[in-house]
Amino acid sequence: MTGFNEAVSESGLERAPTAETWLRSALSLIGTERENSEEEARCYQEALRLRTDYPEAHNNMAILRKAQGDEAAAAQHYREALRLRPEYPEAHNNYAMLLEDTERPGDAHAHYLEALRIRPDYPEAHYNFAILQENQGDQASAEPHYMEALRLRPDYPEAHTNLAILLHSRSDLEGAANHYAEALRLRPDGPETHYNYGLLLKARGG
Repeated sequence: MTGFNEAVSESGLERAPTAETWLRSALSLIGTERENSEEEARCYQEALRLRTDYPEAHNNMAILRKAQGDEAAAAQHYREALRLRPEYPEAHNNYAMLLEDTERPGDAHAHYLEALRIRPDYPEAHYNFAILQENQGDQASAEPHYMEALRLRPDYPEAHTNLAILLHSRSDLEGAANHYAEALRLRPDGPETHYNYGLLLKARGG
């Protein structure tokens, strides 16, 4: 896609962009220097102008607004996405992360559980839920969710690192070393992982 208004039929005649066209245009900016820009926001706004009941556009607008620091607007769009589609695991997971950031861990807990009820094989939700459990001091509940995230997505360096830190804190040095090593294999330039792995090797006398 080369322009936001480009929606050309096979006959070559231009037609008005649809809500789906605007959403695809916005998504094409993700990963570029224009990600989280007002240009991207305008695409979501146009998508929602044409189709107010578009949960994907609300979810992605919420992600953008959170990145821009407008947590109230982000929450509003997440709630609307979930009103339109209650069985929307990505919106539950994303809203839960926002709720954590705004110090509402109980509500976050409920949305992570709902995301995992809808999609049990959702590695990011398992990972994020594990972090929430750890932050609440429940390592025993966090560990199986890190393990499940890694079962579903073995090449998940953040999950390897966080599980290694958890195991390290419980003095399971061998288990921690294995996960630190795997995290560094997947992401060799992780400074925190290098530092923590160095502490572990020092503790082991290595």
